Amino acid sequence: MKILIADDHAVVRTGLIQIISEIPEVSILDEAEDGEQVIILVNQNKYDLVILDISMPKRSGLEVLAHLRKVFPKLPILILSVYPENQYAKRVIQAGLGGFLQNIIIVDDSDILRDRLKTLIYPNKNIKIIGEASNSIEAMRLLSKLHTDIILLDIHMPGANGFKVLSQIRNLDKDVKIIIITNYPTVQYKTAAFELGANYFIDKSEEFETIPDILNEIVLAK
Repeated sequence: MKILIADDHAVVRTGLIQIISEIPEVSILDEAEDGEQVIILVNQNKYDLVILDISMPKRSGLEVLAHLRKVFPKLPILILSVYPENQYAKRVIQAGLGGFLQNIIIVDDSDILRDRLKTLIYPNKNIKIIGEASNSIEAMRLLSKLHTDIILLDIHMPGANGFKVLSQIRNLDKDVKIIIITNYPTVQYKTAAFELGANYFIDKSEEFETIPDILNEIVLAK
């Protein structure tokens, strides 16, 4: 695997090289410190991945991304950025990137349902499943170790109910997007979920197939 690392900070490039070089499949790691150099190297080499900083001299990461998408539409590109604002995410997507990679954790006591959720999520290349839990204890253990952007959370599970887990999650992380999934779509439950900090409330029997659309909405709003 041939990878190009493009960042104007030598320290960042060195750090990425140290991490990526430990991957056995990686045979070549090239570096670029500005946008023009990226375009020259990509034209001269067949890369399997380009890791691209959004802010670089000579030609910005957005300009380079737009150019590469036109000339090499199938080239995988990973954007690096210290700018979390929605404005940058939308500009990157408009320039040609599919979106920002979002981590997700699935919490549901049903093996069958977790498998169905994974089937819905896998086609979305902007979302990565980093863990799953079948009860509240497993869920909180995962959340204490992993950073996630999205949580799919069932209300009814062994141990503490989903509402308690929801409250604990929201106390730990004010920004994570929480999607409640339930077979009990009562007004009382829906009201309680939103009061505790849920972002979405999904009826498993009636709205299950809307989950991919909701995930796309979250990615585009990032």
